Amino acid sequence: MTLADIVLIEADGAKRMPCKAPAAHEPVLLPQCDTVLAVAGLSALRHPLREVCFRAELAAELLCVPQDAQLTPELLANLLASEAGGRKAVGDRSFYVVLNQVDTKEQAALARQVADILKKIYRISCATSHFEKGERA
Repeated sequence: MTLADIVLIEADGAKRMPCKAPAAHEPVLLPQCDTVLAVAGLSALRHPLREVCFRAELAAELLCVPQDAQLTPELLANLLASEAGGRKAVGDRSFYVVLNQVDTKEQAALARQVADILKKIYRISCATSHFEKGERA
């Protein structure tokens, strides 16, 4: 990793779903990794966990809700901040959350709610991202 100042490595995927709960063997973090970003798509909010969360059964268990529970800003913040969720295996590394798919004013308001919860309750900094249609892969 000496060829670049910053190298981004996807430690685990979510099968193209906007959020996930990690399996027992995830995430796979290299020892050289000094910063971890947990990423979630805001399109998951206000939908049942089973429809928007990869490994919904694990997320439901972690959050103590049924799989048909609507994902709220509070639940998403809890999932991302949990040491069994987005913060799993982070240890002493720097940790941040990135909220993706902030594509509308409504999603921006929801992102602020999630970010406020992360900051006030968990002391976790959060960034948001948005891509125009032509910029998406």
